[in-house]
Amino acid sequence: MRRPLALCLVLLASPLLLAAQAPRPRTRDATAAKTKQDITAVYERMLEAVRVRDTVALSRLLTPRYFFTLSGGDSVISLSRAERLQTIAASPDSIPALNLERCDIELYGDAAVGACRIRQLTISDGSTRRVTVLITATFVRGLNRRWQVAASHASRVPPTEPR
Repeated sequence: MRRPLALCLVLLASPLLLAAQAPRPRTRDATAAKTKQDITAVYERMLEAVRVRDTVALSRLLTPRYFFTLSGGDSVISLSRAERLQTIAASPDSIPALNLERCDIELYGDAAVGACRIRQLTISDGSTRRVTVLITATFVRGLNRRWQVAASHASRVPPTEPR
């Protein structure tokens, strides 16, 4: 008689024990939201480093094997991390504004992908250009638990014709 009673108690208590051990959806959602905020902050720091040509700060935000691809018009440019840093440092252009309009981030464990939209104001040879760029950025969390940018693909949005 005792054995069936004990078994019934264990079976009745099991769902309670499992529920206590499972992460609560709110906690998971809050953690995901915080992670997305952290990743967005990393990307905003990266954009600011590009804007002011701070390659030291930028190099801390990029993984060692980072690569960059830019497409627009008839050309496609692909750069390694070293080439990207060198290009940024050597650019004669001034970038008064490089604004992240939005960045929708999807988490995949220690990796994440961001679909971002950036507005850029560039002054080159005395002429001002306003450009909208769509970016797909790949982020990874390293062994030090910090998020870094592993790759970026940028596509220039063609300017719209005035009506």
